[in-house]
Amino acid sequence: MFRGGFLAWRLCIHYPERVKAIISLSTPYIPPNDNYISLESVAEILPNLQYQVYLSHPKAEIELDSNDHIKLFDGKSMLGHVIDGTHGFHGGLNWYKTRKVNYQDEKGTRKQIHHPALMVTASKDLHIYPSMTKNMHKFCKDLSIKNIENSGHWMMIEQTNQLHEYLDEFLEYVKNNESILIEKQQQYRPYYYRYQSKENKAKL
Repeated sequence: MFRGGFLAWRLCIHYPERVKAIISLSTPYIPPNDNYISLESVAEILPNLQYQVYLSHPKAEIELDSNDHIKLFDGKSMLGHVIDGTHGFHGGLNWYKTRKVNYQDEKGTRKQIHHPALMVTASKDLHIYPSMTKNMHKFCKDLSIKNIENSGHWMMIEQTNQLHEYLDEFLEYVKNNESILIEKQQQYRPYYYRYQSKENKAKL
C-alpha cells in the first residue's frame, strides 16, 4: 500500500552493491521516467491507480487515522495488520506527495536491474494487475514472474502456501548461485562511488 515494493526496486538502482536479490509482491518494476508525469496523469492512464491520488491528498491522512476499518485493496479491511496505531498513516502517505522530488532525484540513474528478481502477481488484485509486469523483462535481466490464482492483493495471507512455494524455489536459486552474486555485488562498487555526491563520499 505504501509503495514498499516500489522502494525495494529502487534500492537495486540506487545501491546495487547492497542488494543480492529482490522479491516483489504485486508491485512491478517501473524504471525512472525521462520526463515528469504527475500522479494525476498516471491515474488518468491507469484508473486502477486512482487510489494513489486520494492517498496524496491531506484529507486522506485524517480520514484513515480516524477509521481503521476503511477498506482498501480488494474491499478487505487489512489496515490493522500493516499500520502502527501509534504513528498512524502520516509517514507512509508522505510517499505519494513526493513524486516530483523523486523524479528529480532519479535523473541520470540506471534503469537496468541485473540482480536475480522474483515478481509475484495476484490474478484477482483489483489495483495492481498482473499485466502491468509485461515490460519488466526489458529492464530486469534475471527475472522470474509467478502468478497466484484466486488471490487478491494480500497474497501472503490469502494464498500463503502457494506464495511460500515460489519463495522457496527462488531462494534456493539464489543460494545455489551465491558466489556469482557476491562477485556481482563487488563489481557494482565503482558505480556506487561514481553515483554518490562528493559530500556523501566523504561520509563513507
